[in-house]
Amino acid sequence: MDPSTRTDITVNVEGFWMLQALLDIRHVAPELRCRPFVSTDSNDWLNEHPGMAVMREQGIVVGDAVNEQVAGRMKVLAAPDLEVVALLSRGKLRYGIIDDEDAPPGTRDIPDNEFRVLLARRGEHWVSAVRVGTDITVDDVSITDASSIAALVLDALESIHHTDPAQITAVNVPLEEMLEVTQSWQESGFNVFSGGDLRRMGLSAATIAALGQALSDPEAEAAVYARQYRDDARAPSASVLSLKDGSGGRIALYQQARTAGSGEAWLAICPATPQLVQVGVKTVLDTLPYGSWKTHRRV
Repeated sequence: MDPSTRTDITVNVEGFWMLQALLDIRHVAPELRCRPFVSTDSNDWLNEHPGMAVMREQGIVVGDAVNEQVAGRMKVLAAPDLEVVALLSRGKLRYGIIDDEDAPPGTRDIPDNEFRVLLARRGEHWVSAVRVGTDITVDDVSITDASSIAALVLDALESIHHTDPAQITAVNVPLEEMLEVTQSWQESGFNVFSGGDLRRMGLSAATIAALGQALSDPEAEAAVYARQYRDDARAPSASVLSLKDGSGGRIALYQQARTAGSGEAWLAICPATPQLVQVGVKTVLDTLPYGSWKTHRRV
């Protein structure tokens, strides 16, 4: 393929920052853990950076300008109407926290067991940015509805760990009560014999066993949430979809959308079948604050 026509790119964090500099992009989604760029009077220093030669060779930079298609994708990441984020991990998800005393201050690293998927929309243009280790891959992505997002999330999770949906029955429980009960259950080491309060809330013995395995020693996890932008303001979805793989299979948990007139929040706990994961993703999108996720514009 002719490098000048290249669309998808993979660069390290430093290379991504150079693209920000060339396009005067101050910052992108925080989940990508990229350095902010502060505008300077001149960008002549960029030509002396050894990374410029590499990006010219790859067709990412043509002359002194970023490839037009690559620039278009970067501008979507810079000022999106909407972002959908999936954080994924082999083992326990640490949400970006690196427990390493030797890590330098202000490190932009992510935990070794994690990778992140960002889906951003501006107008009708959808772009994906995937960070694995120190590399970020940017490309166009086809998103038509909640099912296409759910499929991407499940494919990403399957790429690091395979398991079947847990053999449990879906149940809705009061969120606040579930959080309190889970806290005391955690203190007992998620002992299945300490789940009496969970049984009284309607969880079956099989659900308690599978949930305890997934919470205490997850083999893989994913968290999916979304953000909308209005002018310079941004606001998150009220619901987050959590997928947890344990020895008892894959479980999905998400906060239900509040119904009109109801003051109580409910948590859905269900087997992570493709259909129910799609329902979870749709719930995340339906709990965004600024209107329809498909058509909302930031300005």
